[in-house]
Amino acid sequence: GLADFAPTYGPAQLVVEEKKRSHPVRDFVVFTPCCSEDVWWLRYPANHDSTSYAESVERCLRGMVEMSHDLGLSRRQRGVCFAGQSMGAYMALEMARAMPEETAAVFAGAPCFDACRLNHLAERLVNVPLWLLIGRNDTLCSYEEVASLALKMKDLDCKCVRLTSVGIKGHSEVGKKLEKWELFEWLRNPLGRGAR
Repeated sequence: GLADFAPTYGPAQLVVEEKKRSHPVRDFVVFTPCCSEDVWWLRYPANHDSTSYAESVERCLRGMVEMSHDLGLSRRQRGVCFAGQSMGAYMALEMARAMPEETAAVFAGAPCFDACRLNHLAERLVNVPLWLLIGRNDTLCSYEEVASLALKMKDLDCKCVRLTSVGIKGHSEVGKKLEKWELFEWLRNPLGRGAR
């Protein structure tokens, strides 16, 4: 099932794998939610052309973040970091868009989103440090749309946006980047300043 798949790749794997005890992912609270077959993260129904927003999914993720604060697992003043690949990267962008003041940074690998959302996303994320990764030859998500988001954010004098495509050939290769130390070091301090 999906629950068995979750710790197979990326941050969830690094949390459960004994050999990765010193990996910086362990400095984060990692949630790996799985969608039902009816919803793609914040889209309903589960297809690329859907126009309905699944507010219940946003409320659930907000509740999980609040719970981590209430339990003392994370510090509210530090902010939330979102990361994901493909539709998970879309979720990371949409959650940061929904709560930009509480978002510390976003890593979005090969995000799938609609071009009609570019202006709205860029305007809402202008103060959120964002790192976008996508291969130029990605066959599932559009390199041009992702690059356009980065350019629109730069035009708006955003706080921080990075776009990386070097060394990424296809859609699935972005997932390997979710295991790199560099990503978590960046999420910890995206603006390169002293510890917050």
